[in-house]
Amino acid sequence: MEQNVSTFSAGMRYGLLGGVTLVIIGLIMYLMGAVDYSSGKQDTLSQLLSFLILVTSVVLAIRYFKTENGALSFGQGVGASFFTGLFMGLVQAVWVYVFFSFIDPGALELIQEATKEQTLASGQMSEEEYEQAESMMNAFTSPGVMSFMTVIMSIIFSLIIGLIASLIMKEEANPLA
Repeated sequence: MEQNVSTFSAGMRYGLLGGVTLVIIGLIMYLMGAVDYSSGKQDTLSQLLSFLILVTSVVLAIRYFKTENGALSFGQGVGASFFTGLFMGLVQAVWVYVFFSFIDPGALELIQEATKEQTLASGQMSEEEYEQAESMMNAFTSPGVMSFMTVIMSIIFSLIIGLIASLIMKEEANPLA
């Protein structure tokens, strides 16, 4: 059976679409003032929307591949979900880098300060221990590292969703057709 659409193209199509959607939602929430970096926490609505867009993008990529090719193996579904996560993560990584480097670089300082306050208030570390670990923690909240971690986390979550969706949606090709 000839393959009409590759897992790469299905994943790229819906990964880019999902990534751009997440960037637009993030920008709207930022412009509306719905994001509070000083608390160190992301609001529930934002997390829910991000998760729904991720799930939808992965499922649509797998369904698109299956529809265009007439069949879907487990591996093909996982492949499509990998590429969906990769492209979503790349789009989001560019956004994260641009946002924290140019649009609102002060947000990183707010995140770092909120993390410090929460860590010290919870009693996990003393002030001295925190100061020793602070340079390492600050390195992980640089725009470059945050962008890299965005790609990695997007791929991991897409693969988890893709494993489940592929098990549900798989449909082997008819060898006689």
